[in-house]
Amino acid sequence: MVDNRFKITVVGSFASGKKSLVNALLGENILPPYSSNIETSIKYGSKKQILIHFNQNESHTPKQISFDKITNHIHKFINQPIPPLAINTDEIYDLLKKHDLVKICNKIEYYSPSEFLRHNNAIEIVQQTYETSYYDECIDKTDFVLYIISADRACSYSDMEFIESIYSRVKNILFVINRCDCIRKNEIDLLKTYINEKLQKFSNNEILYVSALEKSGISNLVKQIEIIKRDSNKIVEDTKEKENYFLWSNYL
Repeated sequence: MVDNRFKITVVGSFASGKKSLVNALLGENILPPYSSNIETSIKYGSKKQILIHFNQNESHTPKQISFDKITNHIHKFINQPIPPLAINTDEIYDLLKKHDLVKICNKIEYYSPSEFLRHNNAIEIVQQTYETSYYDECIDKTDFVLYIISADRACSYSDMEFIESIYSRVKNILFVINRCDCIRKNEIDLLKTYINEKLQKFSNNEILYVSALEKSGISNLVKQIEIIKRDSNKIVEDTKEKENYFLWSNYL
């Protein structure tokens, strides 16, 4: 663990339901459903808050961003570092619906008093892409990867290629098959057999089948995350004991 937080990195291909699943975990619709390529993190806070972090090479707001709060904020800091701007949930929904914020900002941080986040959890959401420093940072510092796969295109070539890449760096992966409500009941067993054959070598964790839309399987997902967290804590404690013993024995 880093900074005393249990860090979860949520990874998945475009439109696999990453944000919907995180909202289901948190028990409220914190993250807008609109897709973006902006770095996204969710952390515990005593109240709901959203911080926009700006690209520091921007000295003005592009004309296509018609939002006075952002425009006025950036114009206050021409030719100097632009500090983050706090906005509310309605504002971020409206912004992401109408604008491509990647032109002016590089990260959005969401804070929530969610009970799930209260237990020292921090969540980073990563699109299925290799070539970003944000991806590298998340993977290197994560405690485990929550890999989201859409049931209607399970284990695609791009998914399998990306999973291979992650597995070379992180061994603790929890696979979650989302949108199971899209699969006919008479096909679900066949789907599970196919997915298990594809993914079993990449993880010792149980593969979970959920529907973020219908909120089914979410309680089981929370339990599995708690098990992984508990096991991670045990590994950290055992490592510390071994380090302390080694230091102590050196002074004998």
